[in-house]
Amino acid sequence: MTDLARITLLAFTILAVIFGLGVAASLAGAFAGFIIVLAAPVLVIALLAGTAIFMWRGIRRARESTRLAAARVVDIVAAPGVAVIVLALSAPIFSVGSLSRAWISLANNRAHYQEIVASLQAGGRDPADGQPQVERGITFISDVGPPLRVAFNPEGILDNWSAIVFDPTQVVMRADGFDPISSTFAAPDSITKLFGGDLVRCRRLSDSYFFCSFT
Repeated sequence: MTDLARITLLAFTILAVIFGLGVAASLAGAFAGFIIVLAAPVLVIALLAGTAIFMWRGIRRARESTRLAAARVVDIVAAPGVAVIVLALSAPIFSVGSLSRAWISLANNRAHYQEIVASLQAGGRDPADGQPQVERGITFISDVGPPLRVAFNPEGILDNWSAIVFDPTQVVMRADGFDPISSTFAAPDSITKLFGGDLVRCRRLSDSYFFCSFT
């Protein structure tokens, strides 16, 4: 196996672990957070050590080689180049992993979600604006608006919770964090105050469904 193949294998291994940590964060919550705190330094050390080792080997090979200059340059830059790619992909891959539970829940329950939304839109049930309701094991909170928005399967601790949110207007995507210094949200109150909480951020799952975090 060539050094480039070994570097690539190390990169894929690190990215696979990062994806796994994202999945764990989605499934295990606070316990996964503890594991991530422990694992993050190990991954960083593995990446830095692997980059340094393979870069040094590449430099030695380039000095001793009689190959073309371009091939010797590849020997030197391959390891740091792959490391940069790993760093660039780490956050998106963790994010994809962390959405896995929401995607699975949406895939399994979408038909039921749509039935609840249709019933609320048709006035076939009491919307109980802002109050949790349960139907066939699915907890949901409606915000009658208009327009109607529904938060499905809210989970969390105290004021920190998340849910799959149905929003046909898609404006919840404007929620983009909280500034602790100014104590203000990026989005206006008409968005952040939905469902009686402070909406921090939403990520798109599919069509009009989003995975949203509240505090």
